[in-house]
This record gives sequence, C-alpha cells and structure tokens, in this order.
Amino acid sequence: MILLDTDILVAIALDRHPHAGPAADLIVAPSHGGGSAGDFLFDLTRFVPVAATSTEAFRHAAALPIADFEDALQVAAARACGARFIVARNVRD
Repeated sequence: MILLDTDILVAIALDRHPHAGPAADLIVAPSHGGGSAGDFLFDLTRFVPVAATSTEAFRHAAALPIADFEDALQVAAARACGARFIVARNVRD
C-alpha cells in the first residue's frame, strides 16, 4: 500500500508543470488537464481507495514531532491504512 499526497493527484489533474510529468509516471490516469481538481479526484475514487482516518489517527498525528500538521496527518493516515510508503511532492518535509 502507498499513500499518495493529493498534491501528486492535483498536479496531474491541472497539468501543473514541472510536477505533472513525474506525477503522471506514478499514476496511469485516463485524462488530465481539462477539468477541476475536485472532479478529477472524485473520478479517481472509482479505482483508487481513500485512506480511512479516525479520531485515533488524528490524535496520533497531533502527538507526532512534525512541525507541519498536514504532513503529520498524512503519516497518521498512512499508518492507519497500512501504507509502507508515502509519495509526496515536497521531499523536504
């Protein structure tokens, strides 16, 4: 299991350069670049599951020593769904 940061998906949906190419290499998408990010992400849920989270996962994220809370939430979501990897565009965090 791999958790994908939504930035990866939005880069494909909105054809954001220079990120769209590498992001598309991770995901085979039927089309991109024409609709809204929300529409793209909604359509993607037809074949890519969304990681379930819970109050426990939120509390776990809050207890992590990570400055960016969104990043901490991604770690908690990855843990909750059993992901072994997190794919994100922001490699610094």
